[in-house]
Amino acid sequence: MISLRKPLEHIEQFAKRFQMAVSCYASAIASMELHLVTKDEARDAFRRDRLAELRRRLSGEPDLEAVRQVGQAVDEELKSFHDDLVATEDQTRSDMQGALAILKDLVSDLATHTGQRSDRLQNLTGQLEMVSRLNSITEIRRRMASHVGELKTCVAEMRADSQQAITRLESELSAIKQKLVIVEDLASTDLLTGVNNRREGERLLAKRIRAGDPFCLLLFDLDKFKAVNDQYGHKWGDKVLVTFARRLREQLRTCDTVFRWGGDEFMVIFECGLEEASSRACQMSERAGGTYDVAFGGRALKLEVRASWGAVEYQPGETSEHLFARADAAMYERKKGRSGKREADASAAAASPVSGGGGSHFARPAAATPRMLGASQWRLGTSLP
Repeated sequence: MISLRKPLEHIEQFAKRFQMAVSCYASAIASMELHLVTKDEARDAFRRDRLAELRRRLSGEPDLEAVRQVGQAVDEELKSFHDDLVATEDQTRSDMQGALAILKDLVSDLATHTGQRSDRLQNLTGQLEMVSRLNSITEIRRRMASHVGELKTCVAEMRADSQQAITRLESELSAIKQKLVIVEDLASTDLLTGVNNRREGERLLAKRIRAGDPFCLLLFDLDKFKAVNDQYGHKWGDKVLVTFARRLREQLRTCDTVFRWGGDEFMVIFECGLEEASSRACQMSERAGGTYDVAFGGRALKLEVRASWGAVEYQPGETSEHLFARADAAMYERKKGRSGKREADASAAAASPVSGGGGSHFARPAAATPRMLGASQWRLGTSLP
């Protein structure tokens, strides 16, 4: 009789190894969700959602064809990310070359009004012209630092010769510095809500971890936010996000930091212990939520907004990724608990003889009375003229 034991064992070992490989692949995709970040937050959010969907397709027991299809989709997302990085680098290079052109014109104009240092400044103008044609951002920065130092030396030597020219140069330099400050602010600010953006949040979080001082991280997530975007459009959703961010910011102390992590998720860094952070998070969630009067395009709605939150305390030696993962898990555990409670309350209300209207929680008793959409917390009133 032919024994099938060894072939079956080989098949079982292959299946285990295949499942282990799929699990590692899913973990790699999860890491991409965290780290594939550019300056375009909207595209980053779309890419994270797309990668999360691909990772979910690997759950359970996918076959080889499913894994192959996911691999092709991941490759397309990585190519898209590469194209975004190239576009960002090209824009940065263009901005730096534009700044160099302005500086070159300024030095050239200054040379025409300077006697004994004219040749020196004309030579610097030529060097700046050569730098503006370089393609390497690193080389542009290196040479620019050297030439700016030389320009400062010339300025110091010319101070006694032409105070009027110096005053103009200082004014131009001051304007450039102000523009650089504005650029830095824009680079660290979420353009929609006005709070810190994810890039700035990651920098501040890493700075806290390097310092080693105790702190807590809070993650807020708007409940059922997708219902507003799906039914009314993203412009209405944007209005909700702006109001929620403003209400969060109004409750912060000077030592607190808030930033938009992405989509409808916001993070807050507290300089306190977990007990105080949890208490404050509960208060902030209640005060930041509530009734929103949202107006857009000649219409007005009343929205009842709620947010779930998770609070964790930093543990020495912990990475920012692990800290966020714990906050995310705490938030979803709380969201899951609240959702279960609402479903239980809805079932009890449906069975109660005093619930009215056959016990339906979502019935609309009158034209002027807000109604509930699905199982969400959004109470949407009638449109106003």
